[in-house]
Amino acid sequence: MRKKYLLMGLIYLIAPILGVYLIEVSTRNSFELTNLWINENVQIFIVSSLFFLLIQSLIVSITNNIYISIVLSYTLFYFLVQINTYKLQILDNPLLPWDIFFVNQVLDLAPVIYKKINISFTVFIIFLVIVVLFFLVKYTRFSLMNVTQRVLLFCISAFLVVLIVNYPNNYFQKIFDASEAKLMSWDQKATQNKNGLILGIILNMPSVIIDKPNNYSKAKVDNYVQNIQKENGNIVSDIKPNIVIVMSEAFWELNNLGIGYNSTTLTPTVDKFKKGELVSPTFGGGTANTEFEVLTGFSMNQLPGGSIPYQQYISKDIPSLASILGEQGYNTAALHTYFKYFWNRNEVYSHLGFDKFIGLEDLNEQKYFGTYIDDAVVNELIINEVRENKEPTFIYAVTMQNHGLYSDTRYGEKTLNITNSYSNETNQIINTYGTGTNYSDNELKVLMQQLEELKEPSLVVFFGDHLPALGEVYDELGYIKDMDNKTLEEELKMKQTPLVVWNNYGKQITNLNSISSSFLPSKIIEWAELKSPLYFNFLNDFYDEIPGYTSLVKVKNDGSLSLETPESKKSLEEVYQTLQYDMMFGDRYSENVLFKID
Repeated sequence: MRKKYLLMGLIYLIAPILGVYLIEVSTRNSFELTNLWINENVQIFIVSSLFFLLIQSLIVSITNNIYISIVLSYTLFYFLVQINTYKLQILDNPLLPWDIFFVNQVLDLAPVIYKKINISFTVFIIFLVIVVLFFLVKYTRFSLMNVTQRVLLFCISAFLVVLIVNYPNNYFQKIFDASEAKLMSWDQKATQNKNGLILGIILNMPSVIIDKPNNYSKAKVDNYVQNIQKENGNIVSDIKPNIVIVMSEAFWELNNLGIGYNSTTLTPTVDKFKKGELVSPTFGGGTANTEFEVLTGFSMNQLPGGSIPYQQYISKDIPSLASILGEQGYNTAALHTYFKYFWNRNEVYSHLGFDKFIGLEDLNEQKYFGTYIDDAVVNELIINEVRENKEPTFIYAVTMQNHGLYSDTRYGEKTLNITNSYSNETNQIINTYGTGTNYSDNELKVLMQQLEELKEPSLVVFFGDHLPALGEVYDELGYIKDMDNKTLEEELKMKQTPLVVWNNYGKQITNLNSISSSFLPSKIIEWAELKSPLYFNFLNDFYDEIPGYTSLVKVKNDGSLSLETPESKKSLEEVYQTLQYDMMFGDRYSENVLFKID
């Protein structure tokens, strides 16, 4: 009997070590790379195994069966590995703590990602787990511990889990430091590669709570506000044009890959009216983060890497382009041809000051082009809003038509035969994606024509929210040499989408080269020749120094690139960080001065 318990204890202790090893083999897809990682990060491997053991202990305190706890622990981490894998494939970003909020989104996108899931193997794993659990329940003992022992084990395990998750405030910080575990919030893939899947997630847990900037106080905020330039030199006109922003899903120009169509471009309208490159905070997904920057003027660079403000932080009214325009007499409407709850927009838009939100549920006729709602429907909604309103109208429209993945034949006979020069999968992706962007480009032209026919002053700002997730296409066509080790120039290439600006009231728009999406709202006010809040003056000042401002690359005003903010601009960056914290998480000392229109 004693040998039996010794063997049981040995299995119980070895299981977490083997579990972490298998997790890393699955994540790195290589025994060799896993062995190398363990050899270089022994302490990280031990801490990860300890956390696995604690989860296993929590489960055994509930089930009172070692073998069942091991099976359930392995099953839990297996599915975490799978979710992490699919997220990396689709969004080029690993699993993060706040992804638990995105369950509904994942379910709705299931038909799109269906091809990436090995259904047969997944069903086999579930069946195997059920069978194993059945035999364990039937043939193994449950009376391993009495109730007191189980409660004690649960409390100790839960306490240690909390300590590890809250590591900055206890002794585990020293353990992490000694193991050289490091959070690189600006590059979550690098964080996971260095620390492994388990510790990569744990290191991000404290980031869910935003810390105060150094010496945050009313006096400090007031001092920053007083030093912001009061006059920005903007022309203020009596004309209040309709302002239409179209954030086109994953819109990008394939000519960046050297791909045209019949010796010409797929996007002639964009080429004609393009005024620069929008620098997006994200790649391949995370639409809501680009939207957050454009509407608020706040930067994702001041928030934890991988976070989604719409899901995590916006639970109260916050100044935005919508509220600022509403203050100047505009009707404000948000349009999106997908479910209104997606990215929590149904709540967020009201907090941002929109009068109206039209989503998929509100469409009387759901006309599709391919898998998603036709861009032509967006045009129709925009024109209807402008016609119905006597006052000037501000519309923020988010399209869905060109959402990935693109390895399907969604357009059928309407698919353009753009190329057949590459692998079959790459040809399919390019032909599908290119067909969609060509159609969207034409619909942009139609929108401009329709607004012209209304004979009302109107401003159209059109851009892609991020580059499309084209998978191996970027590698095959040599656009990026190594997706895991990009140069600063390549980082910028993976962040830039075309920015189109058009108006029918004679405003001359100068080319901008690169501009981060967080600086766009101040430019829109300038182009519309409207009164600007003081905060937008600050955005213009920051833009003049660092027009491209993301976590992985900074574009300086001379066009040079850097990873970090130049030392000479750190004080300006501190102002940005403090003002954003003040409005999003602090006491809003700056609100009545920075965001009110005189």
